[in-house]
Amino acid sequence: MSDDCVLLTQSVLIRGLTKKQYNVLVDISLKLNYLRNCAVEKTPFVKSTDRKHFKKINFKSIISKVKEEFKMEYSFIQAQLANAAVKKHVESFNGYVELKNKKIDGEYNRKVNPPKKHENYRLHNIIIPKESITSSKKKLREGFIELPLSREYKKVLESKNCRPRIKIPENIRDKKIIQVEIIPINNGKMFKANFTYEAEKEPLDLDSDKIMGIDPGVNNFATIVTTEGPHVQLWTGEN
Repeated sequence: MSDDCVLLTQSVLIRGLTKKQYNVLVDISLKLNYLRNCAVEKTPFVKSTDRKHFKKINFKSIISKVKEEFKMEYSFIQAQLANAAVKKHVESFNGYVELKNKKIDGEYNRKVNPPKKHENYRLHNIIIPKESITSSKKKLREGFIELPLSREYKKVLESKNCRPRIKIPENIRDKKIIQVEIIPINNGKMFKANFTYEAEKEPLDLDSDKIMGIDPGVNNFATIVTTEGPHVQLWTGEN
């Protein structure tokens, strides 16, 4: 991505799915949740050489274990979707390790918990990376993307019409879409799609003489000071 571009996200509710398409979306979300739990199961807690701190984990080692020991479960999910779910877990675990090590060093005083398995009925976000989005330029021109499915999963579909299609908002159809994240709402009563895309930076007409300082607080949400006046604004975050 060039320095002249920024990443923006637009969120829309997914509408117009048939019952069978909706069921496929739910099923893939459940399978991703199960696969993510498999990754949690195969994530080791490893001490560093100093025997005090913990090591971060490597995505390749975890995905290799998942593919080897849960081969059938992995084969029913399109590879890039499966990898994205496992990668998200790895990032979450490494974030935990970072805070855990800070806590060990006395630099962080809050409780930290490692990622745990989710309930089997919980739906997982479906992350569709750029490579899967751009695999069918014809469908992009028609204004929609299809949910990527593995060969094994396609074999059990009643027909091609069961494959979920997600409409791309008209105002971003000419943009370069980087990622689509499908998010279940109320555990699947409905779904929304977050489209992340590249956009050119818009020039900002800023006044360099006006400055705002924001200090996140503990008792108050934030303290705000500006060059406009002598008053300090306290934002409690209640309204």
